[in-house]
Amino acid sequence: MRAKRSGALAAYRDATLFKVIYGWGLRRTETSKLDVVDFGPNSKAPQFGQYGTLNVRYGKAKKGQRPRRWDVLSVMDWAVEAVADYVDNIRPRFGCEDHPALWVTERGGRVMQVRVLRFLARRLGLRSYAPAHGGPRGA
Repeated sequence: MRAKRSGALAAYRDATLFKVIYGWGLRRTETSKLDVVDFGPNSKAPQFGQYGTLNVRYGKAKKGQRPRRWDVLSVMDWAVEAVADYVDNIRPRFGCEDHPALWVTERGGRVMQVRVLRFLARRLGLRSYAPAHGGPRGA
């Protein structure tokens, strides 16, 4: 059953998304392509439970190469708490339990990169954002 207050759920999701970007130092593409299974335990930091490491599968690639993969260790307890709360309490309310994406939309899809960019622009107080590629130069 889908949530009736999707605006509140989307706002909570976006706030958690912002915390993940900051807490793990990710780029927008890396963040938008995260799946729930990308988190895993870290034996050196058992206090973080299932969220001790984050496997980034779509890291920034060098020109002509495939995306880089690496693991990022969790160090900020507030970021881990935010993700755990989102995964356990908010994400299921979108009605997409079988979808692999960490960030799901109200319509059951994956949050796209451009949405992440727009969200960041709003959070930073920018009226508009520059597109990732192309667009006016020198403005």
